Amino acid sequence: MANGYHATSVEAIATAVGGSRATIYQYFTSKEEIYAELVRECEDAFLAHAHTLADLGPHAEGLRNLRRWMHEWADIYDRYAVVLLEVPGIGTFDSLPVTDANQVAKEFRAVIAERLTDIGIEGLDTADAVSVLVRVSHMVNLYRYRGMFDLPSRTTTSEAVAIALQLMLFPDTDAIPATPATVPRATADPIEPIEPVEPVEPKVRPEESDDWPARQDVLAASSRLFAERGYHAVSMAAIASGAHIGRATLYRYFNTKAKILAALTASALSQSAHLAAELTALAERGPDMAALHAWMRRYVAFHRNFNGVIRAWFDGAVAEQLSSEGIRTGIGQLGGAVTAVLDRTTLPAGIEHRAATAIFMAVLGRMTEPTEPSSPPDDADRTADLMMLLLERSLLRSATVVGPGPGDVGERERDRT
Repeated sequence: MANGYHATSVEAIATAVGGSRATIYQYFTSKEEIYAELVRECEDAFLAHAHTLADLGPHAEGLRNLRRWMHEWADIYDRYAVVLLEVPGIGTFDSLPVTDANQVAKEFRAVIAERLTDIGIEGLDTADAVSVLVRVSHMVNLYRYRGMFDLPSRTTTSEAVAIALQLMLFPDTDAIPATPATVPRATADPIEPIEPVEPVEPKVRPEESDDWPARQDVLAASSRLFAERGYHAVSMAAIASGAHIGRATLYRYFNTKAKILAALTASALSQSAHLAAELTALAERGPDMAALHAWMRRYVAFHRNFNGVIRAWFDGAVAEQLSSEGIRTGIGQLGGAVTAVLDRTTLPAGIEHRAATAIFMAVLGRMTEPTEPSSPPDDADRTADLMMLLLERSLLRSATVVGPGPGDVGERERDRT
């Protein structure tokens, strides 16, 4: 947990236990095998947890069951954080042949899907409902461990996640007051709009100018490969092949994979700053749900373009190379804009404000991905519709449409009714 999976050597592990490499090799043939055993323990715990999900529904008993399940989820996360924190950075489990994490994840989703199918979720596909139930909780706990968004205690955070998820799945829950009480929270500092900074392109010699589009091809191919395989599983040779150029051409622009990731990070942070400024300005104008929906479509396109890059940021060793302070600032800017939006709404009772920001960010960070992991992404409009629906059912229940009028969002709300 201190150094990250990729920055931890067998020798470091041997030193930590007061032995030698030979001592470690008596029990494990490699670092991968050590991690694989930790993964197996985590898998067993999560599959057992899936089977404990009791009856859900728009009633007090359903909310109590979901609350208990979410608090138990946090218990498991605390016990296996060393595995769960590293998954985004590792990206794929191809290097861990002794465990089939993808199959276990499929079994976990199947158990949850069976529970939700028996209940019946109005307005949401079962796959969407499973994804929101699993992903939001995981991401908020990851934020908690990474020290992001100044989250309150584990109990308060888990309670907020449970209530938000209850409303996303069952917006007409009778156990939640029709007029939510205001939850005490820390006063947020005023958010200043952020001026986007355009990434500075390095100078090139005139003879290289004809090849300049190749640099953009390299960045596009790298971003796609990082998303598909994970940063550490992608080689320079794979990047050259993906960009349809020779390795010699690749090395004219980037002599290491780390420099490619740094260039993509600079571009991602610039675009994220622009989106944060837009969202802050939107919040200052008032709760315009139609404008928020249009912003959400732009965010989906951004996140999908940089999905592999953003996942790499959660690897401790990679973040250190890139300057974790810059990444934390970039994510914090977007989180601040989300807080500004939530400042204009009345949150449901039991949802602490900082936890609400983390929940909103979890929806942004994970629901852009396909709801079925093996499926291609939905089109951006459909994904933005889903994300807006989840937020309107939960954190933005009290927001009203201003500006453009009842048109688009009002029609969607009537359709759902």
